[in-house]
Amino acid sequence: MARKYRWICDTIRLIVAVLVIPGGVVFADHTYAQNVPPSPHPFLDSWYSARAKSGTPRSVREASISVRPSREIMLRNFPPLALKQKIVGRASLRCRVSLSGELYECSVVGESPAGAGFGIAELEIAKFMRAIPRSIDDFPEDGGYVEFGNMWSPPGMEPTIITNSSFLEAPPADKISQYYPEHARRLGVEGQATIRCEVTINGKAVNCVVVGEFPQDMGFGAASVKVAGSFKLRPKTINGEPVSGGLFEETIRWSIPPRR
Repeated sequence: MARKYRWICDTIRLIVAVLVIPGGVVFADHTYAQNVPPSPHPFLDSWYSARAKSGTPRSVREASISVRPSREIMLRNFPPLALKQKIVGRASLRCRVSLSGELYECSVVGESPAGAGFGIAELEIAKFMRAIPRSIDDFPEDGGYVEFGNMWSPPGMEPTIITNSSFLEAPPADKISQYYPEHARRLGVEGQATIRCEVTINGKAVNCVVVGEFPQDMGFGAASVKVAGSFKLRPKTINGEPVSGGLFEETIRWSIPPRR
């Protein structure tokens, strides 16, 4: 009797799912499953899956700003009250980056002085900016986040514009795998390390130090420092002129390379 009652209840749930909940099914264990739309990048999904199974290290490059607004654009969008009172300020945004490099879904994450209108002005000029999208193994991804800020100064008080160092090109994954720590390889251990380097005027990473690694004492920090020698970086600039002494920080994730 109990089985018959449960069968009747499950049949009713199935009918309700089909008629009332499009694309969904209620199962006998009272769970609900909804159809998941197909991935917009099935080729990339299968490619990433194959990379993961092979154990090849993945090269992750976070989004970075590539085009900033001109001085003219900033002056056109300068907060009126701050302009009248000759207030110097700064605002920072956090935005997502499209595959074409446009910024969207921006939000203000910092403003100084507060309430002077620099946050709103920063949102206005974001549409004139472009960024390099986040990428994994050189395949760009839509929706990666980037944080940035601009200094606002009225006419006659032009700021010194400093652009920090950023990635130009990472070494290929097979070259990174050559530096995999042998001790970690033998134990089947994967990990990551964060390094900070100085950047020369020619875009080379020098004087790198390990600022964090996990797990400890597996050699991922030292291996990451070795890999940094293959990085191609943009040097720091002051008013558009490249200079030495920029700082660059990057986290390198290590996966066990496949056996040859």
